[in-house]
Amino acid sequence: MSRELKNLSLFLIVYSAFSVGILFFPIGIRTGHKMAILVCLFILSMIYLIEIHKAFGGRKLFYFSLLTSLFQVFPDWFLSKVLAVLVFPEDGFPKIGTVSLYMAGLWTIPLFLSARFARMLTEQGVLPRTFNHFATGLIALIIFWISEETMHLIPVWYAQNVQTIGNSAIYVLPAEFLLGLFFSYTYEQAKDSSLGASILHSASVALFYTGALAISFLLVEKYIMKFL
Repeated sequence: MSRELKNLSLFLIVYSAFSVGILFFPIGIRTGHKMAILVCLFILSMIYLIEIHKAFGGRKLFYFSLLTSLFQVFPDWFLSKVLAVLVFPEDGFPKIGTVSLYMAGLWTIPLFLSARFARMLTEQGVLPRTFNHFATGLIALIIFWISEETMHLIPVWYAQNVQTIGNSAIYVLPAEFLLGLFFSYTYEQAKDSSLGASILHSASVALFYTGALAISFLLVEKYIMKFL
């Protein structure tokens, strides 16, 4: 196991344990503010560990993930406002439309982790480099599935009026795999680009994901599930 993999795994264990403590321990702070604190903590910790401590690689990937996260509010907004299949309950924190504001930073976590872990696997020869994007998609799917199964407990969001497996909406699963794959591919195109080009690439990820969600919803909810 490489030094970076050890460092990142240790950080995630500590961060996850701290997050559970903050979210489920009654400390008189509303859920939305707890989530905002945890999102800021992750982002600031990553900046410190990447820029100053040099514990991890993936500097460009992290900032591209953060930039992309800003645009990911729009797919969530589409699901909650237009399709009305996703709910962000009142949690005491400001919203962008129907979406909790901290979601603009929360997406940084799964995007960065899925892409960085996939790249570490290919860099160490565990997987061939040609599997880089596919591996990112699979890891993203796992992370998103775990999120779908746990976030309703807090609650941060929950699905409604759709077919589910456990607490996970079935239609989002293919779209989330495609999100990870497309994000990884787009990052490779954008990593050496100017800020303006990176913004366009980041926005394209959110647009792609919105389309993938809409098509997956159409096929799964309106056609496939009718035959099962």
